[in-house]
Amino acid sequence: MFYKINCIKKLTFSWLFGVAIGVGYLLPATAWAQQTAPTTPTPANNNSNTQSPDTKKDKPYSIQLKRQQILATEIKQHEVIWLDTSIGKWLSLYHQDETGKRKGILIIVPDDHLGITQSATLDKLSLTAPQTGWSSWIIAMPHQQTNATIKTAQKDKAKRQEAYAKLKIEILQQAIKQVPTKDKTSIFVLLHGNNFQLFNKSILDNIHGVILLNLIDIKEQRLANLFSKLTLPILEIAGNKINQLPLEVLKHRKNVARSSDINYRQIIYPTADLNFSHLELILSRTITAWLNKLKET
Repeated sequence: MFYKINCIKKLTFSWLFGVAIGVGYLLPATAWAQQTAPTTPTPANNNSNTQSPDTKKDKPYSIQLKRQQILATEIKQHEVIWLDTSIGKWLSLYHQDETGKRKGILIIVPDDHLGITQSATLDKLSLTAPQTGWSSWIIAMPHQQTNATIKTAQKDKAKRQEAYAKLKIEILQQAIKQVPTKDKTSIFVLLHGNNFQLFNKSILDNIHGVILLNLIDIKEQRLANLFSKLTLPILEIAGNKINQLPLEVLKHRKNVARSSDINYRQIIYPTADLNFSHLELILSRTITAWLNKLKET
């Protein structure tokens, strides 16, 4: 009897010992499995709406807007003015008349492939004009947006170009509205290079004269035809080294202007390129002399 009880005790002990060992192995394995198992991201971690609107990669012109904010901190010779536009605050550089006898303002619009400080020629003009009584205001246009969002929303190339033209007109219109009261008596606009979209009735109706600096229009007849509807004085300055602006085109513009009996003057510099490189001083003197002559008449 004693032998049987002893055997039962041994068997029970062996069974309990085996269970304990099994549990000992299973518990660490379970804990390890829980630690190493991949976690499913919560909706908060996966929510793109938590990203700041200014940092979204697909926001149109966001990169250009950020670059402008950085550039604004480096400007020394001009007053920074931000224009309210549909794409956000847009940078412009204003330089007040230095003579104390304001004659008006010259709004300078560089070619849309150039940044606001990338043209030495136009920067020189913006500093020279105030020395002769004309405040200056440089407003560079955005580079045309071609990111995926725009392409998806506007698959047709013509629609993209139309939207881009409207944006450029909107920016310039905002500037004209914000011209200081003392400068509003004479508002002149200089359009450079690929800014033919701004030779627009909504702009021309609110200014007193326009300067065309190597202004290129892919639909030439359209630009020339506008001459016949204008009463504004026009100064056209062109370089003979511009492939997109041959002499025949310039001659046609001149003939249309003459037949329309408008105040139009054309000057061609045979050695000038698109940006009038190395001709900064000559160009500045030519433009300010024309402006001053108009002011005297």
